[in-house]
Amino acid sequence: MRNNTLKPKQLDEWLALLDNTKLPVPSGHKRRVENALANPRNSLGDIAKVISSAPSIALIFFREANKQRSTFSKPAQHLEAALTRLGMNHCKLLLSRLDDTPESEIHKPLRQLWLISQHANAQANALFATKLARLWQDIHWGSLLFLSPLWPLLTRHPELFKLWEQRVLGNKEPQHKVEHELFGTSLTLLCQALAERWSLPEWVIDAHRMLNQKRNLMVRTLRIAKLHAQPLKQQLLLDEQKDVFLWFRQPANTIILANGLAIDAHYSWAHEHCLRWQRFASMFLGWPLDKVQNQTHKIAVEHARELGKIDLWHPAQALLWPWTARRISRPKNGFQTQSINPKQLPPPSTEQLSDWQQQAQAMLQRPSPFVNHAQLLEAMAKMLETVDLTRIAMIAIPAKTQQLRPIYQQGFAFALHQPLTQTAQSPIMQKLLKKNAQIYAQDKNLAQLQAHLNQDITAAIDSSYFMMGALCLDYQPIMLLIADAQDRQLHANTLKVFNASCRYFEQALTIIRRRT
Repeated sequence: MRNNTLKPKQLDEWLALLDNTKLPVPSGHKRRVENALANPRNSLGDIAKVISSAPSIALIFFREANKQRSTFSKPAQHLEAALTRLGMNHCKLLLSRLDDTPESEIHKPLRQLWLISQHANAQANALFATKLARLWQDIHWGSLLFLSPLWPLLTRHPELFKLWEQRVLGNKEPQHKVEHELFGTSLTLLCQALAERWSLPEWVIDAHRMLNQKRNLMVRTLRIAKLHAQPLKQQLLLDEQKDVFLWFRQPANTIILANGLAIDAHYSWAHEHCLRWQRFASMFLGWPLDKVQNQTHKIAVEHARELGKIDLWHPAQALLWPWTARRISRPKNGFQTQSINPKQLPPPSTEQLSDWQQQAQAMLQRPSPFVNHAQLLEAMAKMLETVDLTRIAMIAIPAKTQQLRPIYQQGFAFALHQPLTQTAQSPIMQKLLKKNAQIYAQDKNLAQLQAHLNQDITAAIDSSYFMMGALCLDYQPIMLLIADAQDRQLHANTLKVFNASCRYFEQALTIIRRRT
């Protein structure tokens, strides 16, 4: 689902928006669950195991089951209980109503977050479920669904994932500052509020409440865990601080531990943040730190092997790198060594350019893989997202009226299908709509450019750095493309990719036209 509105800035606005967001369901996931439900030999446990690999379906089933409960019944804590409450026929009906989407068409940031949740689930099951066998279902579903309140957020605003990741993990900006700038609230508060609204398993709700209301207990525990080489001193400090000791032993902490490990391993295994979760796990399990580290690395590798070849980042890949390497915002030598200016977009990485090239080649396929123009617009937007141009608008230029009309937008504030006061007849548009013409708006020419643009365009863009380019068919301009990177200055290589994307799109249009 694409964002067609401005981002909310208040918690209640976010809740209303995300509660009504329809999660995408990958086609392969839906087929596997349908087959599992249709097989009469499958037990509830067998079906639940299949759904474990389909995170969005698991969340949908939990929400539906707990929405239908009576005021006197408790929310379902495990998926088997949710399936029992719904009944097989209702599950099949619910599944049939879900729109399945080819996995390649689902935003990469959302799929990346699903992978982090699944990695956390693998860590939780391997590290804690065996030790606490009686509670394995709580550990399993709690670890998988802990980050689920963020899934609809990235369905609506996928561009925010990389921006948060870069600023918090790459640039080391204060997390609370970044989140209040991007969301108007903290993500932990948002996650808690949504978890409560959806009646997710109690462990998930309690974990988010702890992060919001009792964070000092976790901080004090992490300080004690830092003394991993002095177990007797650790025990002495735990005995002295009864509130820490009582909280530390709670089994529900396993889902915080597993997700903390997965999130920070996503950035770097060698970073202090990842090490603190490994120390915590060491104290919780009573294992030496090196054993915990070996196990977490082994679990990550096994999980990556289970997933097979994917187009997403898995922390297991970093185990082959130099130990001090960083994945986020690598400079020319390959790895992040220092913070970068948050107002400047780094050049596209080799990996990004490789992904972009694969998508560009799809534009040239004959016959075209795109059924209609709507799919082509989505593909164009995805190409630009690959190189971090995350806010995109495509504005049609009807041949008869020449009245500009937005037909696609992501992140900007254009009202779709509403004519703009700007027409293609203005001098700036005439200059722009020449074949291969493009304009890069930046500090030195922004005021001059805005003087020639009507208010509905400048208000909708609201950026100091953006690209504008013409898209043509048979040498006639048919569309205006606008893109930016969240008001960050664009690198020269990104400008080249923008121009090349326009040319690939034009060729794809020609292929589709000749087919019809």
